[in-house]
Amino acid sequence: MKLALVVFAVLLALVPHHSEAASLGGALEAASQKTQDIINAALAKVEEVVEDVKSKAARLGEELRGKVDDFLKKIEKEVANALEKIHNRVNEIVGDLDDPNLSECRRLAGTVRDTFLSVVAEERKCVADKYENGKLYIAEISEIAKEVRSELKALREAAHECAENVDGLKATVEAIICINKIGLQAVWVSAKRVPEVTAVSVKLGFLVNTLPITLPQCAAKNGFSKIHENVDQLLSGVKQCVKEATEGGNKPVVTSTVKLPTTSEDFPEATEVVTEVTEVVTVATAVVTEATEV
Repeated sequence: MKLALVVFAVLLALVPHHSEAASLGGALEAASQKTQDIINAALAKVEEVVEDVKSKAARLGEELRGKVDDFLKKIEKEVANALEKIHNRVNEIVGDLDDPNLSECRRLAGTVRDTFLSVVAEERKCVADKYENGKLYIAEISEIAKEVRSELKALREAAHECAENVDGLKATVEAIICINKIGLQAVWVSAKRVPEVTAVSVKLGFLVNTLPITLPQCAAKNGFSKIHENVDQLLSGVKQCVKEATEGGNKPVVTSTVKLPTTSEDFPEATEVVTEVTEVVTVATAVVTEATEV
């Protein structure tokens, strides 16, 4: 009895109440159309979310590209300032002294590259992590969307099969019940699975929308100030080094000035790491390509 009431309720919900649906033939056609409408609406929603994901992926790539460009300009300026400061101050500290004991002092002055490379590597990782998070969201959306599409298309095919070769009163009633069951399954997919795609898309959207805030934090968190802090510590060390090298009764002979690199081009290791940073742009651009294949 309960089952009959459930079936009747389903028929009332899915079959329009109008004269054309009065006959079983009309009821079958109406139920079939209703189910197809549910499935098509769910598929359309999935496609809408996927298109939104493509747009967000494109923004993610653009934001990361801009961030890398800004980062390279900023790090170049920071390093140039640090090198200039070292160059000027070391010459003030060492002056024209030339002595074998000062070679260690000169070597110490060149260690700023270690801080530079460290900051670049940390910044690259921070930016790359943003990309990785976005990539994971896109992969998850792609997988869920693929599953939902497959489920909905299978239901559409099943509904079509329910209405095939229907002959006679009993077969028509069975076809209506079959289609209504498919319709209920389609309603479930629409209510449960489609929101899963939307939920992950929201996460991706949050990541993209907060990039203007979180990306600058990469530099702040990893500390461009490290370069200047290191320079101050380094200069203090150079000063102490020179003092120890020149103290005593025998003063070194003055013959030439100390020469230090004045541009980041004098650091081949830096060029290699910056090249790695620019690869983030290529990787980020790949996000868009992957998204279009969702």
